This record gives sequence, structure tokens and C-alpha cells, in this order.
Amino acid sequence: MYELTIKLINILFVAAIIFSTLYAQPTNLKLDKIGLEQGLSQSTVYAITQDEQGFMWFGTDDGLNRYDGYAIKVFKHSSNNLNSVADNTILALFSDTNGDLWIGTRRGGVDRYDITRNKFYHYFHVADNTSTISDNSISTLFKDSQGNLWVGTRKGLNRYNYSDSTFSRFNLHPNDNSNTDALSVTSICEDSSKTLWIGTSVGLFKINSNYLNRKKADSEIYYSESTVFLSGLYVRTVYIDHAGVLWAGTFGKGLYRYSHEVKKFTSFTDNSNSVSSKNLGNFIFRIYEDSKDNFWVAAYDSGLSVYNRNNGKFQRWMNEPVHAIYVDNSDIIWFGTYTDGVKTYDARKNRFNPYYDRSSSVFEKDNNLITSILQDSKGYLWVGTYSKGLKLYSPLDRSDASIRKKIKQFEFENGNPYSISSNRVICLCESSDGNIWIGTEIDGLNMYDYKTKKFIKYRNNPRDKNSPVSDRVTALYFDKEKDLLWIGYLDGSVDSYNYKTRFFKHYQIEMKNNHSTSINSVTAIYNGKQTGLWVGSFEGDLNRFIPESDSFKQFRISYDSSADINRNGIYSMFEDMEGIFWIGTYGGGLKRLDVKSKSIKTYTDQNGLPNNVVYSILPDKADNIWLSTNKGIVKFNPVKETFRNYNVMDGVQSNEFNQGAYYINQSGELFFGGVNGFNAFFPEEIVDNTFIPPVYITTIKVFDEVLPLPDPLGKNIEQIELTYAQNFISFEFVALNFTSAEKNKYAYKLDGFDKDWHTVSANQRYASYTNLNPGTYILRVKASNNDNVWNERGTSITIIVTPPFWMTWWFRGLIIITIMIIGGSIIRYFVLKNIKDRTRKMEKEASLERERLRIARDMHDDLGARLTEIRFLSEMAQNNPAESANKVFQQVSEASKEIISKFNEIVWSVNPENDTVENLAEFIGQFSVDFLSKMKIKCRLDLPDELPDWRVSSEIRHDILLAVKETLNNSVKYSNTDEVNVKISAENSTLKVIIRDFGKGFDIDNIHKLGNGLNNMKKRMEKFSGKCEIESKLNLGTKVTFTIPLIKED
Repeated sequence: MYELTIKLINILFVAAIIFSTLYAQPTNLKLDKIGLEQGLSQSTVYAITQDEQGFMWFGTDDGLNRYDGYAIKVFKHSSNNLNSVADNTILALFSDTNGDLWIGTRRGGVDRYDITRNKFYHYFHVADNTSTISDNSISTLFKDSQGNLWVGTRKGLNRYNYSDSTFSRFNLHPNDNSNTDALSVTSICEDSSKTLWIGTSVGLFKINSNYLNRKKADSEIYYSESTVFLSGLYVRTVYIDHAGVLWAGTFGKGLYRYSHEVKKFTSFTDNSNSVSSKNLGNFIFRIYEDSKDNFWVAAYDSGLSVYNRNNGKFQRWMNEPVHAIYVDNSDIIWFGTYTDGVKTYDARKNRFNPYYDRSSSVFEKDNNLITSILQDSKGYLWVGTYSKGLKLYSPLDRSDASIRKKIKQFEFENGNPYSISSNRVICLCESSDGNIWIGTEIDGLNMYDYKTKKFIKYRNNPRDKNSPVSDRVTALYFDKEKDLLWIGYLDGSVDSYNYKTRFFKHYQIEMKNNHSTSINSVTAIYNGKQTGLWVGSFEGDLNRFIPESDSFKQFRISYDSSADINRNGIYSMFEDMEGIFWIGTYGGGLKRLDVKSKSIKTYTDQNGLPNNVVYSILPDKADNIWLSTNKGIVKFNPVKETFRNYNVMDGVQSNEFNQGAYYINQSGELFFGGVNGFNAFFPEEIVDNTFIPPVYITTIKVFDEVLPLPDPLGKNIEQIELTYAQNFISFEFVALNFTSAEKNKYAYKLDGFDKDWHTVSANQRYASYTNLNPGTYILRVKASNNDNVWNERGTSITIIVTPPFWMTWWFRGLIIITIMIIGGSIIRYFVLKNIKDRTRKMEKEASLERERLRIARDMHDDLGARLTEIRFLSEMAQNNPAESANKVFQQVSEASKEIISKFNEIVWSVNPENDTVENLAEFIGQFSVDFLSKMKIKCRLDLPDELPDWRVSSEIRHDILLAVKETLNNSVKYSNTDEVNVKISAENSTLKVIIRDFGKGFDIDNIHKLGNGLNNMKKRMEKFSGKCEIESKLNLGTKVTFTIPLIKED
């Protein structure tokens, strides 16, 4: 029922406002709007605050909204998400110094939003738990000077206990009857004595906060325990202004102010002597005083008003009801409206004081197309329009919000001979008697007579020489020293009208011979103190009046280029204190003319002008020159030659201005008119925005997917880590300057990748990088406000791109170690090979030497002995009888055979062609067969079909052969065998020679008794790491195995 009643009341008041057209808002007020089109979730805004980071928050009837100057992020309740706002209707907002956002809802209690962790903490009313909040409908949030957070609900007052996240309840009652429900708390404020003023539905409670701190939780507070004011009234808002004055806004009885002297409230609405009740309603919703002492009051039935302390009056600023008023850290005022979203008032965007008529009719748009401006000697402002006649504004009243009010509009009236002759006003000037002269486009010259309040018309009459030369007036100037009115016409003619004699005199200006058009309109008439009277034309003709000859003479200028000549239509002229003549042109920029030397210098958009069409030139008290162009207003410093450009985002009426629509009054106030009204300002009041905006990184994306990080990144997030595969990364950032945020500038740089800063505009608030190599980078972002004041420190975040395992230090180290091991192994291999080769070479040389010694020894021992034996036998044969000689010769023959056999062995052993396993096996086999056949012993050979092509040195072959011969001799001598098997095999780099007999054998344990032959065989094998194995059993024979390791040569 409560919500339905409030809804009906709201609808009633809104309807009243919509149908009320008596009091329009000021015409020179410029408000910006943030509505549904900008992303606002709902157009009813109940609460506004700014968090510690600088973001703006709006509580609406359907969701919580965060605004960064460009976009809105909406938070809504979701039953499936515990980390969502408790309710979508947000009635109160408060940002504490801890950085948390407190949210009062209509049905969901109070929420605390931890911005840095993106987490909502919910505090609900629980009926049987007195440490919870007293009701789930929250109306106000307030933090006192002692750091206590107070929460006003529909059923009482609550204090949040930070130590244990509980609430202490204080139930306010209208009388001493404890059976009554606790009062609804609507607003809270605190005065300098730490006294809390608590607005309720039945009056205003005054309670000392220390008293409440001593009270137990869940306490009942009655009238008798407190001081109650405005008893019986619904106190909707309470506020203490900068002077310490307490104000109370009631729902139905208007505004009240508290007097400490008499200790009571007086009605501000009923006091007609101090308040214009027309502009302030009775249903007050919000009160606020900004940093410039502007006192704002929002009411359901009168919209938004500001109190002027100078005249004690309220001025209506906005017709629609306003729920919330908030001033941010840059002094922008934010208004939450009932039906029209959020509106903002920025003094910096109103510093040019725009004046324009509001109208819903498309036919009224020309009412703001300004062609001429003049302030008369009485202080009234005359403004000519292109199709809606002449507007008259009151003198400037600085005590009344520094505005002028339009008091009358003069338009052509058919049938009225004393009305203005045309609605198309082109130019204005004032004569010495205070009358106003008006030049129209096609209907001649008019004079407004202040005394008679009538327009006197001066039309061209071809039959009357004492009449204007034309009805197409394009320029006016009144020379008060000579009482001459100078008039310029569309056809290039000039008239002077003598105000004393009432006579017109006609002049013709000199023109170029090569005009591109048939019309050379007079566009400007100017009288310089040092240089005299000048007339400029649309085709760029500059004529100077020569008093001696009473004529105009063309002032010829050497232009920068031939192309420049055709773009020098003269729109305005100005002579500075140094006698330098400045000319504003149509397309040729700004000209600086030294009249004495006739030298000229041109300033264009290449030098800093926003546009090359310069409509007007006006000076200020600081010797700057102000220009109006087709892209805003410009402040030019002639000494430094610097330009400061202002456009529609800075509060000028439009980017496009008009020729002739400019004026400077005696106070130094400048006026510039354009296509959407005019601006009036004092140049010394145009100061730059010095607010340094905080800068934040809001979003980080990898392959266009948002990383789950806080928005924005807070101080607790200093770095992020990405894998080498996440090689497409982008960042979004924002600077929280809400004054013409579109003009903010940004610069970013990725240390470790970028060499220079990248500067981007406000609509390019992002950076992206691809294929970043593994490593550590730092993204730095800085930004400026609308007036180019930079936050050089900005913000930054470290990005670590982890390498793949093959690019890690340990893997690279492992690779290096592996390469070193492999390299070492290769080196070791070749070194060892070299050593082995050298060793083999040395062994070959040593083996060759040993072989030589062996051959020499064998030849000496065996052959020498045999030859000696033959010599002895030969001598015996000579000394013995013939019958004995045959036997001797037979012995000689046997010895010779042995010599030949031994010689063959020596030749075989030294021949390198026999250094193979195959040749060794053949030789052993042949020797075995030959030797055993002589002894009448059967020899069985077992040789493989193929033997490996392994090298066997002559020394090894010789030792193997001797060992085989020794074995066969032993078999012949001792075994008494009739068969011997000889087997030769080669496998696994090993040569085996097995000799087996089938004789009587012997006891292997008594092998030492068999002499040195067997030991010699073993020693021969051991010389080259071979083995000699002997197996023998009595009566079963003997088996001798020679195992010789061989090396296959490369």
C-alpha cells in the first residue's frame, strides 16, 4: 500500500509539471543528459554517488548503474547469482572511505559492494535476529563525523557495526506508547556539535550521537528522550549548508530554515518577502549546496530551483521532478530525475553562457540563427536574427545568476507602419542619441526611436538622391565623433549619413578587375584609431577612406600566393594597440597586416586554427584576440602565436558561427552569435579545467575473451601472467574526467615492445598487441582532461608472458649441457680415435719392429740351426763312406724341407695380404691337415662358409699359429689319438680356434706337470687379451680352445 501511494503521488506531481508552462527554465542553461540512449537501465533515478576511484553510480527503479563518462555498466539482481545486487530498485547510495559502495534498496535491505573484489555483501532484515537491520526498505544512508554509518529504513534507525558486521537498532516512536511501530526515517544529517538531525514521517528528531552510542542495541526512543521539531510534518530531507544553517524540506509544507537564536524553524515558502514562491514548490525532496555556494532545492511540484542569496529569490532551472543532487570531485552537479534519467550541470561547459530560445516547433529554429549583436548605452542587448526579427534582452544583472532575460521580440507586422520592415536583420549599430539602427537583407534601413518606441524606415528612392543607395544593407558603423552613419550595401556601394544635416552621401569602393562573381558585397566597416576607416568586401577588396579626397582607395596587399587571393573574402577587421591590422577571411584564415610596410602574415589550420573561415575578431584585456569560426571559438595569443580552440563540447552555441554576429561591450564582455543562439562571456572567466583525471585499465581481453579480473584493475592487481599461446591481448582504459569527456586524450606504451607512446582520442580507448615474445612487459597508460591537462603518472600493469618449455631457462640450460655433452663426446671420440690411431700406428710400428726381431730371431734360431745342421751333415757326407751318404742326404733333405716350411711361414706371416681372418683360417686348416697327415693322424676340419673381413696383424697370426702348432705337437706326442678335429669360428668380434683329440687325455689338476708348453700357449693368447682354455679327461681326449678378440677396422 505504501509503494502504491508513493507511485500515485509521483504520477500526480509529474502530470502537474507537464501541464504547467508558466515558468520556463533559463534560456542560457546548458545541461547534458544521460538517458536510455546512453545505456541507463531506467529513466527514474533515485540516488547518485561517486566512488573513491571516481566512477559515478546511479540508483534507478530498475538496476544499479556505473558510468565512466562514455559507457554505462548495469548491475541487476539475479536469483541464480548470489553475487548480484539484492534488489533492482535502488533508493540510496553511499561511498565510504574504504572504497566500498553501500546500496540501499526498496525490498532487499542494504548491500555493501566491494569494488576491488567485485563482490556484494547482503544485509537483510531477519525477524528474530535483533542484530540485523530493522527493515528491508532503505530510505537513506549517512556517515557521521565519528565514522558511524547510519541507515534509515521504513521502520526505524540503524547503525552499522564495522567490528562484527551487525546492526544496532534504534526505534523512534511518536509518543511514549511502545506498542506503536517505529517511525520511517527519511533523511539524516549532523551539525558541528555532533548532533544528529533525523527526518521522519511525523517530524524532525534532534538526538546527540554520543547518546545513541551509549544506548543498547534494539533501543526504543520516544519524544520524551529527544527534541522534536516540525511535529506532524513529513520531513523528507534535512541539510546543513556551508554556513551551518539547518534546512528541512517537507512533503506538503515546503522549505523550512532553522534559527539557532530563537531555536525554531521558520517557513521559507510562506515568507513572500524573501522568496519568490512561484519558483519553489511545497513538496521538497532534496537540498544541496555546491562548492560555489549555489543552494539547490528539488521539489516534486516545481522541479529544480537555485536560491539566489543576493536577492532572496529562487530561480527555476528544471521543470521535471528531481530525486537526487550530487556534486562530484570536479564540481560537476549531477541530477537524478523522475522521468528523464540523469542530467548534469557543468559550469565549465556553461562558462560561455549560451543563449538560445527553446521551442518544440521546427519553424522556430531560425529564432536562434543570429546575424548581429549590439549592446546599447543603456545596457540592453539587441540581437538580430535571420528570419525572426530583433530580440531585446534586459541588462546583465550579476546579482541574479549573471543572466539576461529576453524581454521583447520585434517582428514585422503587416499593416503596422511602425514595425520593423523585415524579419531578416543583417546588422546593428547605435547612434549618438541612443537610437538603434537596423540593416535588413532586402527591406532597407530602420531606426528604432527609443522615445516613441517606433521603427522609422529609410528606403531607396531612385528619384531622391537623399535616400539610401540600396535597400540591401550588409554593414553598419556609426562614427560618434563625426556623427556619421556609414552604411555598406550588397552591390559594393557605401553611404554616409550625416546625423546633423540628415543627408546621405554616396561612395563607391575600388574593386579588383578579376572578380569571380558579379556581386562584391560590403561585408565589414571598421574604424581604427591609428589607421582610420576601412571597408572590406566579399571578394577581398580592402578600401581605406582618404579624408583629404573624401574617397575610398584600394589598399593593395601582396598575398602569399595567387591561390590565396581568391580565398580572402573579408569578414572582420581589428586594429590592435600596436597599430597591427588583423583581418578575418572567408577561407584564407587570419591575416596580420602591417599597414606601414604592407607586409602580411597568414595563420591557417596549418598553424593551429581549427578552421580557415574567420567570422569575427575581438580583443580582450590581456591582449589576446578572440575569433569565431566554422569550428568554434578561438583564443589567439599574438605574442606566442598560440591558439586555444573551444567547440560545442566546451559549451559554445554551436561549432558554426555567423558573419557580423559579434560585439564587445565596455566591460570587456564578448558576444559571438551563430546558428544556435549566441554566447556572452568575460574572457578572464574562461579558465582551463585543472582537474587531473584518474586513469584506470578496465578490461583485459585475450582473443576477445574478457579475463576474470576486477573492473577496473585496482592496486591489488599489479601483474598478470599469460602463456606464450595467449598471443593476442587487448586492453581497455578510461580517464574519469566528465567535463567534455569526448575531448579527453590518451597515450599508452608497452615497455619492452614499444619505443614511443601511442596517442589516441577518446573514442579509441584501447590497445592491442599480437605475437608478444615471452618476457616481462609493462603497459603504461596516461590521459588528459578536456583542456589537455595530463595525468602523467597514469596507471600501469605488468604483463608476464611465460615461455614454452623449450624456451625456458632450464630447458635451454639442458640443451646447452646436452650440446656440451654431445660436443664433448664427439671431441672425446675424435681425440680417442686419434689416440687410438696413433696408438695403432705406434703398435703397428712396434709390432713391425717385434716382427722384424722375431723373423731375425727365427731365422737365426730355426733357419740358422737348420742350415748349420745341413752344413754338418754335408761335412759328414764327405767324410763317411758312400753307403752312409744316402742316409745323410736324406737328413739333409728333411732339414731343407723344414727350412722351406719355416721360410713359408715367415713369408706368410709378414705378407699384409694375409692379415685377414679368412687367410688365417685357411692357413691353420692347411697346416693342420699337412702336419697330421705326416703323422698318419686323421684331421677333420670345421670351417665356416664365410668369415668376416676382420684384420689380424702378422704378430697375432704368428702367435696363433705357434699356439696351434704347439697344440697339434702335444696331440701327436702325448695323446696317442688317431683323429684330431680343428674348428674355426668368428662371431661378436671374437675368433675361436678349437682343437680336439680323442686320445688318452690327462688329469687337468696335474697340468703343471706337463711342462711349459701349455703355459706358453696361454701367455701367447694373453698378449692380445685372448684366452687359452684346456679341457681334458682321462681316456676321453683333450680340447683346447683359443679365443682371440679382434677389431673390425673402419
